[in-house]
Amino acid sequence: MPKFHFYPVEQMSVITNKTSEVHAELRALNQVFATVRYSPDGRIKAANHRFLRITGYELPDLIGQQETMFLSKSYERTEQNAIWEDLRAGKFVEKRSLCITNGGHEIWLHSRHVPLQNDGGHITEIVQIVEDVTEQQTREADERSQIIAINKTQAVAHF
Repeated sequence: MPKFHFYPVEQMSVITNKTSEVHAELRALNQVFATVRYSPDGRIKAANHRFLRITGYELPDLIGQQETMFLSKSYERTEQNAIWEDLRAGKFVEKRSLCITNGGHEIWLHSRHVPLQNDGGHITEIVQIVEDVTEQQTREADERSQIIAINKTQAVAHF
């Protein structure tokens, strides 16, 4: 039997104001961050315009697909399965992944996956906040390569 909560009129205005504030916060976050929403089984429910721009996909191409559609073929499926087990258990996951755009280009994405729970503690949705870190990843790889090259060509003492 469903539970009904009856609130005094004074509390209803507080609840309405709080709901409006939450919607305003979500709109603001959507303008700043690339986001994807997943069902608990890992299927894409929605993605915002920023995510679509980064990946080159159209929303209808994504709905119902798994996150693995973006991942490089070298990415370990067992690692991905473990990540989604953690998410379904309510754990926050942060990762950096080599992904493939709709045009076939490699990009690096830094993702934060946040499980959302209902009042009963059940995971209802996973929100992924995404940042394109391709330039940073490329710069870091170049710096590592330069250090390796210097170490190979010169006698470098490490203390």
